[in-house]
Amino acid sequence: MKQILLSKKLLVLALIMFSITLLKLFIFDIQEISEAGKIVAFISLGVLLLVISFMYQKLKALIVGEEDVANGTD
Repeated sequence: MKQILLSKKLLVLALIMFSITLLKLFIFDIQEISEAGKIVAFISLGVLLLVISFMYQKLKALIVGEEDVANGTD
């Protein structure tokens, strides 16, 4: 039980850190990139988010625990 709570906290922490990094990238760093670079950056971001969501769905049982997925709760 303790390991499940720890992994859920780590998951939330990782998602928060990932969000902060993306916000910083696209608020501050994207201003100095050319138009073509911006297009590539946004397409790459979309692909990255799709891959992350796909991997999360596939590995959800390992991340949140087998019994939580079987019960339909997160």
